[in-house]
Amino acid sequence: MADPRLISGADLFGDWSKSVFDNTPTPTWKIGAAFDHVEIAPGRVVLVGGAPGAGKTALITQWTFDGLDLNPKLRAVIANVEMSPSRLLDRQLARLSGVPLTTIRHRQIVPADHEKIGKALMRISQVIPRLAFVKAPYTLDRIADAADDHKADLIVLDYAQRIEPPGRFNGMREKINALMSIMRQLADAGIGILAAAALTRSRDNKGRSSYDGKHLSLASFRESSELEYGADDAFLLYPTEADADPADPVRLMTLNHAKSRDGETKDVILRFHRRFQKFEDAGPWMLKVKASSLSGASLGNGAGGIWARKRQSQP
Repeated sequence: MADPRLISGADLFGDWSKSVFDNTPTPTWKIGAAFDHVEIAPGRVVLVGGAPGAGKTALITQWTFDGLDLNPKLRAVIANVEMSPSRLLDRQLARLSGVPLTTIRHRQIVPADHEKIGKALMRISQVIPRLAFVKAPYTLDRIADAADDHKADLIVLDYAQRIEPPGRFNGMREKINALMSIMRQLADAGIGILAAAALTRSRDNKGRSSYDGKHLSLASFRESSELEYGADDAFLLYPTEADADPADPVRLMTLNHAKSRDGETKDVILRFHRRFQKFEDAGPWMLKVKASSLSGASLGNGAGGIWARKRQSQP
C-alpha cells in the first residue's frame, strides 16, 4: 500500500522525464509587453509591495484586466478590502479611455469623450464575464470558496495583511504565517495568486524612517518572514527619484524584482500616470540581474473546494 505521506521518486521520475522533451512550455498568463518578466501563472504566488500611494492597487488591477484581455480562457476573482468593485472599474475605465479618473468618478463625461468612453466600456465588457469580486468578510477560506464557485484560475488579494486566514492567532506574525501557508496550498492546487502587500518603513543613513527605495528589501514586507519566504516572486514598487513630488501627475516608478524562486530577477522603470491610474514602459529598461532566491516553504494539507482539484487530478 502506498504511503500517503510520500511521493515515490521512481513514480515521479517517469512523467517528469517525459515532460522534459515534450516541448510544452510552462503555462504563464500574458499581462502586457512591459511585464514579460512577471510570471503570473498557475501554481505561483506573486507579491507586490509598496508604500501607501505607490500604485500597488493600480498595478495589480491593470495586470488582472490585461491578463483577462490577453488570455481568453483566464478567469479571476478580486478580493479588495479597501475599494468597491465600482471604484476599481472606474479606474480601469480611466486607464483604457484616457479620460481622467476624477472626471469619471464624478460622472462628468463631456460629449467629446463619449467615443473614447464607449470603446473602453466595450473592452471591459468583453472580459467582465470572467471576473468576479469577492464581498466582505474577507477571509481566505471564503475567498477560496468563491474562487472555486467562479472556476477562477487566478486569485487577486489586495492587500495580504488585511486578509484573514481561518482560525485564531496570537498576534499578526502568526496570522500572516497561517495566511501564507494557505496561499501556498492554493497554489499547490494549481491556482495563481497575485497579492499586494504593505511594507514597513526602513531606516535611512541618518536613522530616519523612510520608504526610500534604496533602503527597501525583502525584509520590508510587513510581518515579512513568511511572506518573503513563501512567495515565488516578490516585487517592490517605489519612486525612481526619491525626491520627486508625490503629487506629480506622471512619476517614474521602479518595479524592483526582489526575489525570483526559479530564475533571474529583472528591475524595470515604469511611468505611472496618476490621472489615469496607468503604468507603462518608461523607455529603455534599466536591468539588474541578481542571483536567484532559493528559499523554501513548508506546506500543509488542504481540504475541499479548490484544494480538491489537485487531489482529483492525481491518479
